[in-house]
Amino acid sequence: MPICGAKTKDRKQCQKRVSEAGQRCYLHARTEPRAILSRILTVCEAITKIAGTAEGIHWAFQHAWPHIEPIWHSGLFCPESFWWDSLALPITIQTLESPAEIHSKLEVVLKQMRGDEKRIEERLGGYSDADRERVAGAYDKVYSEIRKHYPSLANVPKD
Repeated sequence: MPICGAKTKDRKQCQKRVSEAGQRCYLHARTEPRAILSRILTVCEAITKIAGTAEGIHWAFQHAWPHIEPIWHSGLFCPESFWWDSLALPITIQTLESPAEIHSKLEVVLKQMRGDEKRIEERLGGYSDADRERVAGAYDKVYSEIRKHYPSLANVPKD
């Protein structure tokens, strides 16, 4: 039976058994580019729905952005066009935009991201395991906040 084979924190190879060669065990699958992208899209879909109201936009600044901002500042994929250009760009601009306009911008960016999945996966695949873990961890924290405050959006289906 094949093993996971992922590098562990102590720089050894994971010896957990997996069903097929090339797969990762449950501990290491979350840092695979496809798994990270899936979590990013799930979180962005929920944030798009949440941002349809002024309270939702405020919630995103209070609860989601603090987890995303560190990876944005480190230059890791967050995706910038979703978080920064559409949601967090200087608040003075956003006070001139209605929640409906912000929601619409987020939907456009989300659609673009879904159409560009292959390139995003390649970009994530070029990161070190530690950087992929940082990105996955940030999105796990945001997802946890969504589950806590918006349980109905915790399992947003993909289009």
